[in-house]
Amino acid sequence: MRKIGKLCLSWDSRHKYTADELDRVDDEYERGLQNGKTLILGTLVARSGTMWLCDIFDAHQNATGVTERFFEAESFYRYVCFYNLPIDTSGIIKLIKKGIVEDWKRGDVALVYSPYFSHGILDLRKELKPKKIIVAVNDPKFTVQSLYNKGLFKHYYVRDNPHLALGYQSALTYVKNWKQFAQK
Repeated sequence: MRKIGKLCLSWDSRHKYTADELDRVDDEYERGLQNGKTLILGTLVARSGTMWLCDIFDAHQNATGVTERFFEAESFYRYVCFYNLPIDTSGIIKLIKKGIVEDWKRGDVALVYSPYFSHGILDLRKELKPKKIIVAVNDPKFTVQSLYNKGLFKHYYVRDNPHLALGYQSALTYVKNWKQFAQK
């Protein structure tokens, strides 16, 4: 992969780390690993129980469990990996490491899940050196049923051409009968 520049920033407004903080994170991260800290890395499909697993980890004093902490940066990472784009992803890796270093301040074990890790999991394995990798998948029928139970299909989606995949939806409004939008 060709590098076109250094990107060291958080796109996620919930976590504002400076470029200096992210530049120092590699040493902090390596020290954590050398001192016995553990990372368990995971990727998933929707509605596969990862929040439940993260909650179990987070309920323990010596562990943390998070999913999609930096979802904007993580989704961009998947996009870059999927299309094999010539973009330096070191800023995203450092951001993920910074989150893990923060987790390790609470405990020795960090479980970090994101569906966006899927297409770059091998690179993340090399960079982050997790003790384990968990891939959470389930039956697609269960996923659809779970999304229905959560109310996903209660929304009206803007769609002019039923022969094309659903596109970007900027605003969703509720409808009384979702079945009228179901395709046969």
